[in-house]
Amino acid sequence: MLFFSERYQFALIEVESTIEVKPPHDGSRPQYNEKVSILARDKNLSSTLRGGTIKWDEQGFFLFVKCKFCPYGLGGPVINHAGELVAMSCVYNEDLPIISITTIRACITMWTKSGCIARPMLGMAFGTVKLLDIVRQDILGYKYKIYDGFIVDEVAYKCNAEKLGIRQGNVIRFSDVDPCYLPEIEVNDLVGKAKRTIILPLEITCGSEC
Repeated sequence: MLFFSERYQFALIEVESTIEVKPPHDGSRPQYNEKVSILARDKNLSSTLRGGTIKWDEQGFFLFVKCKFCPYGLGGPVINHAGELVAMSCVYNEDLPIISITTIRACITMWTKSGCIARPMLGMAFGTVKLLDIVRQDILGYKYKIYDGFIVDEVAYKCNAEKLGIRQGNVIRFSDVDPCYLPEIEVNDLVGKAKRTIILPLEITCGSEC
């Protein structure tokens, strides 16, 4: 084993082989309500496929798949209808937690280049607008013209986000910019009915896990 990330729950393992092994074709990312197939193990530890649907639910960087319970195995590939690898599954009890292949790919790239995984410390906890009930989504869309983004649930004391005026209840959206630059954030204050754009300085933690 080359590396294990306790936070992201995946490991890099080096395997010697005398035959050529082609890597799977990566997809983009898993989508809510998407039908997927999960490689699992039966009671004889033979490979088997379980079908499931990605739920409208998330915890941190994990999504969840509703599928038939399989108590064997310690995770495996999650494949979409096009045969693309979109995620990896983890150990589960009822609903299967999965982590997006885009997150895994970014972690592998960082570890390969620097021997560690750098993690930005935003100082905030979020909920996703698209996971709100339909009534709250309609209110945000009708009153504020907000259809996506993240609702700020918590802001850490004296973090950069708090110093820049981001507060609980704000709705924020990250702009798609060059990853070499600091993130540009659109902040929507629903109470004050104001919208502004800020540049958020990032605090980075980097520790090698093994």
